[in-house]
Amino acid sequence: VGVPFLVVEQRREFLGIKPYQRVSRVARYEHLLGMVSNNVLAKLAGVAPSRIADIRKSKGHNC
Repeated sequence: VGVPFLVVEQRREFLGIKPYQRVSRVARYEHLLGMVSNNVLAKLAGVAPSRIADIRKSKGHNC
């Protein structure tokens, strides 16, 4: 829209609006780790089952 980024940042700070925080697709479904299979969770999140397996290992859910 032609507005400098600095102006947007200053306005956001003035209004007390937090910057956009990126959230991974899997983060929405982390509560299901260990409850449903990797394939089902991958299909829900729209990622590869191997990615779910990696996240499950890193979070310590060894089911």
